[in-house]
Amino acid sequence: MAEGLGSSDGSGLVTMDSGSYVHGVGGPVDVTGLSDVSLTSVTSTGAVTVQSTNGSILDGNVGTATAGAVDVVGGQITLTAGAAVGSSVDALLIDHTGLGDIGTLTAGTGMWVTQTGGPLQVATASSSSGDVVLMVADSGAQDQDLVL
Repeated sequence: MAEGLGSSDGSGLVTMDSGSYVHGVGGPVDVTGLSDVSLTSVTSTGAVTVQSTNGSILDGNVGTATAGAVDVVGGQITLTAGAAVGSSVDALLIDHTGLGDIGTLTAGTGMWVTQTGGPLQVATASSSSGDVVLMVADSGAQDQDLVL
């Protein structure tokens, strides 16, 4: 288990400490928790998969010195949560750096995701019982489009 990442109380939570990160270089990164998964910085030029079986995938930077930092960077990003991805007051910040579709985005009770760099191309984004809110940050740069 990486320093600053993990759960030792048996609850199934995955919590990254403020300032901690996982950098997968070009290989795949998989983060899986039974309950909430709180992310501060997970990065790979390859695939990043985050799964919370019974909980939410949340921005771990909220209320810290790194607030506003990107939570997930990947060439392909797959997010699957039994509850929510992000929240209505704090979207999960991602940067999809690959070509084509981001990957599958699935939530049980709602999804709030913001692409921070470049276009966001989505083929599948779904929620069983809540809103799906996909945003692209507006920095004034070209190619910051949402493509469905």
